[in-house]
Amino acid sequence: MINVTRVILCGGSGTRLCPLSHADFPKQFLSLTGKESLFHQAAQQLVWLGADDIQVAKPRIVTGKEHRFLVADQLRKVGIELGAVLLEPVGRNTAPALTLAALNSSFKVKRIQIKPKAGLSLQKHHRRAEHWIVVTGTAEITNGNKELPLTENQSTYTPLCEVHRLVSPRGVPLEIIEVQSGSYLGEDGIERLEDTYGRS
Repeated sequence: MINVTRVILCGGSGTRLCPLSHADFPKQFLSLTGKESLFHQAAQQLVWLGADDIQVAKPRIVTGKEHRFLVADQLRKVGIELGAVLLEPVGRNTAPALTLAALNSSFKVKRIQIKPKAGLSLQKHHRRAEHWIVVTGTAEITNGNKELPLTENQSTYTPLCEVHRLVSPRGVPLEIIEVQSGSYLGEDGIERLEDTYGRS
């Protein structure tokens, strides 16, 4: 049996087809090629998926928080039962949205703010991986044997058991989005190798 999770990405700022589209009603919710919106048409195609040897899960929709009610309303009109609406904390690009949608239920998304000249402990996790996306500021990241400088809209992936650390080296705060995935996401799953604050 093949398991399939249906995903539709429908974020956007509504600027590409201005003045037809706008921030509250971006292009995917407009009827451009007929009576139905682009999102409505994509949702209808989901109905046709499936076969005897394919088990299809309820769809996951990735969108901004301001569009969640449009998503629910248009899916209701198509008669599709929603699996989940995953809200992007910040609209950045396709890769983080796909990562979030592709993960199973064993995931957590956190917004982390680091004070200037401060950082997280040198650490590793045996039961979870992490994906860090820089929202604002500059990060110096240790990821295994690599030292990575990252700026806004750049990201890095840390697999299981990889030693890693995040530092805000400049005189401005750093803000990141952290996507955790794995079999256990509790804070007691952190193995700290070095810590400024004396935690173990």
